[in-house]
Amino acid sequence: MTSSNAANEIKADGSFNRQTNRFTTPFGEKPDDLPVEAGRYRLLWSAVCPWAHRSVIVRSILGLEGVISLGTASPMRPNLPHVDWEFSLDEDGVDPVLRIKYMSEIYKKTDPDYSGRPTVPVMVDIMENKVVNNDYYKLTNFFETVWAPFHKDGAPDLYPEHLREEIDALNEEIFHDVNNGVYKCGFAQSQEAYEQAYDTLFARLDELEERLATKRFLFGDFITDSDVRLYATLVRFDVAYYSAFKANRNRIVDFPNLWGYLRDLYQTPGFGDTTDFHAIKVHYHLSNHIASDDHKSKNIFPKGPDLSGLHFKHHREALSGKDEKFLIHRNKPVSRVSGAMIIRDAVEDELAYIRELRINSYMEHSAVIPEDHWKALKQAISSDADTHDGVELVVAELDGKIVGSVAVFPAKSDAGVATALINECIRRTKAKGYRGIGLHTGDFMESAMSLYERIGFLRVPQFDFEPANDGIIVKAYQLSFE
Repeated sequence: MTSSNAANEIKADGSFNRQTNRFTTPFGEKPDDLPVEAGRYRLLWSAVCPWAHRSVIVRSILGLEGVISLGTASPMRPNLPHVDWEFSLDEDGVDPVLRIKYMSEIYKKTDPDYSGRPTVPVMVDIMENKVVNNDYYKLTNFFETVWAPFHKDGAPDLYPEHLREEIDALNEEIFHDVNNGVYKCGFAQSQEAYEQAYDTLFARLDELEERLATKRFLFGDFITDSDVRLYATLVRFDVAYYSAFKANRNRIVDFPNLWGYLRDLYQTPGFGDTTDFHAIKVHYHLSNHIASDDHKSKNIFPKGPDLSGLHFKHHREALSGKDEKFLIHRNKPVSRVSGAMIIRDAVEDELAYIRELRINSYMEHSAVIPEDHWKALKQAISSDADTHDGVELVVAELDGKIVGSVAVFPAKSDAGVATALINECIRRTKAKGYRGIGLHTGDFMESAMSLYERIGFLRVPQFDFEPANDGIIVKAYQLSFE
């Protein structure tokens, strides 16, 4: 490891000591927790990183793709004096949402004194434009528990309550000996440290090989959080760690049970389809922070290994007696979000439907406001003002159907649609360089006003107005970005 901040992770005995996570505020419902809201956060990752990969796997399995957006960094480290990630895969080399070129930018914006490596995965609050959590160890557990209201229908239970103590214990062992164990081998700066990490790694793999002789997955018939964590290392082992990190006693293909287990997982939606072997090989065999400066072959891209075996039949279902791989609670209440939410621009042939949606969404208020006011409001929200120059009409699409624009379809009022739409408006306003955003809402829209205030909008009563002189006040709110 060639950079100074990475060198700080080497102990006096030459062993690798991974840096601690700086941003660890949990997601949840307590006053000091990070709020769980659809459309508010962006998960930044790189396909090469096992710590980030497991978060993306869980996000996929649980159906959170439309709830938490994804930004992808390049597999190659940028040629900088410090370790970083760059967004060179995106147009103009910047993340399209956060408008950053390097990962360190968002870390430094959040904490100007941050001196560690800018790591992935990291959750960024789009509204606040800052890092809120880079706790790779607990992030999947947050997705599995407090993000449950946004899971897709039929989402599996990857962290069953009756197994959590055992899962946590095994996760700890896998972390120290396997997940981080390969890095202890690869980044060791002394022979003694390397051999100790090497011996510990393969002793643990031997134990897991024996465990999986009688169990389809680590805890029996169903995939759990522990399987996700182990997979992220196993799938990179023969491609990267075996050679680049000198973890070369055996390949995973040499362990009959681990190899069948890996194939079983790889062939499961969410696992293999989020695994990018080309990116993994680029990173571990060509990156300067791994290949030493005097390694003359560091620019040679490895042709192997042969990965076709990952698609071969594994026959692991014989250990469970069933084809189903996930624990699904059939009596689980319907979640608030039944599928992927997409926030996008409307197209012209959708305008009639969107205007009708607005009317239906406001209909619930027609009984509490004067009839003439309702008629005027109905006319206004169904007009062609949404086609005027400079107007960007944004819609929320859920399960292929538009459920919100200026207003949200009542049946989806608790699905996080309004929050996602507001956050998109905030993002677009920031991207245009404005210093704030304002809005108006009728004083009968109590739930809307509560949402605006929770997001951080402040009342600016000097901009209130009474359009019909009937006692109905249209209240003004403003959110400053400064």
